[in-house]
Amino acid sequence: MVHLMKKDKISRRGRGIHKVGKHKSDFKSFGDFKGSLTYLPDRNAEDWEKEVMNIYNDYKEKYEKGELTKEEAEEKAQGDADAVVEYDGEEPCATVYYYNYSNAPMDESDEENQYPHIIGNYKDDTGGDFDVEWHSTDAWRGYYEVTSKGWVNVHSDCILSMSEDAGDLEDFDKKLTEKLNEIKIGYAKVFSRTSNVFSSGYDFFVQKEDVTKVKGIVNTLLKVHRDPEKFKFTALTGTDPSKATIEDKVFVESVDKLKKGEPMGKIIPEAIKKIKKMKGGL
Repeated sequence: MVHLMKKDKISRRGRGIHKVGKHKSDFKSFGDFKGSLTYLPDRNAEDWEKEVMNIYNDYKEKYEKGELTKEEAEEKAQGDADAVVEYDGEEPCATVYYYNYSNAPMDESDEENQYPHIIGNYKDDTGGDFDVEWHSTDAWRGYYEVTSKGWVNVHSDCILSMSEDAGDLEDFDKKLTEKLNEIKIGYAKVFSRTSNVFSSGYDFFVQKEDVTKVKGIVNTLLKVHRDPEKFKFTALTGTDPSKATIEDKVFVESVDKLKKGEPMGKIIPEAIKKIKKMKGGL
């Protein structure tokens, strides 16, 4: 923990001892402060250092002005700096799991390396195996794209939480991993964050030399376990097709028309008319 030097004057206020008065202080170097943190970043180190430097300078100034005691400034600076990078552990951009891969970046007690390797804004447990990039779809929403120089993505998907489609993806994943475990091929599964708390990215990677063989297995399983239309319907409406309302069905049809270039001025009246007709209205 960083140590702040004593102030020139001390006075008693209530029960505690509080240092007061404007004075000169001599902090330890920023390097010492940075090195005292318990959670150090592996990626984007320059951004991390700037953020922590701002925290360091802020509390240094408050201490020198007499706004905080040595103990208060020390505790708050340490806590805020730790929080900058600890957030990555709680809400990582992506989480990677290695299987049947002896060269995983961390030494696992689990023989299948089923240990979460997080990729955050600062922390990267994969040792550079994987990288992430945020893509904004609008001012509020977006998703992380996962890339790798040493691994190849053989299937990219999205988990739609608590849906029938998510169950289909789970079946696909189970069959694929069972087959790769059987033939002893190493792979990595990456789960990435999106702005929607009910969905997350799913990406399946293998080593370059295994791409052709695994692609064949993936394509076979996709025909059985993944339905693009079902996924689209669920993603657009938040509802399983089997539980869809008339409004849900007409909405999806309207989106298709919009993508084909039909004007909204035509689509909306037609949608309203169709819903009324399907419900037995005029």
